[in-house]
Amino acid sequence: MTNKSEYALNFCNAILMAIGIGFIGVASFTLLKYKPLGAVISPVINEAYCVLGFGCILVVLGIVGVTVLGCNISSGDKHYRRGCCWNFTLIATVVLMVTLAVTELTVGLLLFTPEAVNSQVCDVMNKTFNEYNTENSNSTQYFDTVEQELKCCGVNGYMDWQALRNSSDVTQGCCTNTTAPGCYKDITSLDITQIKNKIYTRGCYEAYKESLHGVSMVTTVFFYAAAAMLVLTSITCVTNLVVNCCIEVEDEPDFGFYKREETTPMTGVNSASSTNSRYRS
Repeated sequence: MTNKSEYALNFCNAILMAIGIGFIGVASFTLLKYKPLGAVISPVINEAYCVLGFGCILVVLGIVGVTVLGCNISSGDKHYRRGCCWNFTLIATVVLMVTLAVTELTVGLLLFTPEAVNSQVCDVMNKTFNEYNTENSNSTQYFDTVEQELKCCGVNGYMDWQALRNSSDVTQGCCTNTTAPGCYKDITSLDITQIKNKIYTRGCYEAYKESLHGVSMVTTVFFYAAAAMLVLTSITCVTNLVVNCCIEVEDEPDFGFYKREETTPMTGVNSASSTNSRYRS
């Protein structure tokens, strides 16, 4: 039973390390693809950094668990594995895993839900849109980049620009071919087919949600998997503690104190000769 529970603990640590690597991969992909969009989707960037940090923590925990805790399985030293040092290690692991699970559920699944992040992105996107061509030149650059990268126009559609500017023009970032002269001018005079040939018509908020839908789903799955594995690892550690307390230690070390010799009963002549030999000596 002890070996089985220890192998289960080693397996849980390996799975945690794999999930951590998955977190790092998703966060790195998000940062590489969406960081150039700047402040427009800053909530997504902040979430990616948190996911990256959490993934690194899981990888470190997994490595420590596999190398330190796992090596004790093959050490053959049962007295150490059932001693106070090993039990203290298991207790510390349980406390750490439970703390991480609670933190993850609080931060990851409550603060960084897709709905919460999307709401923050919508607010930031509207703010950046309203600052277009004002003193904040970064907003102009960021929104042009968003429109080109996500192939969109305005926040909710190309009509946003007409409402903001009171004009029939949009921005050059909306053009399907930015090198075409005047591609963004006098859009309202065209029919819908001509408009779709010249500019992107869908809004950037919708394009953002479609673009990040897959990443959000994968991140959510990893969060639930990590929480489940943290709880399972804690249960496995508790199982090891219970087993260590219930199973009697075998092969106790012989310190040489008061070693008792086993004697076999002797009868008849053999017993008498044995007694005489002791007297003569």
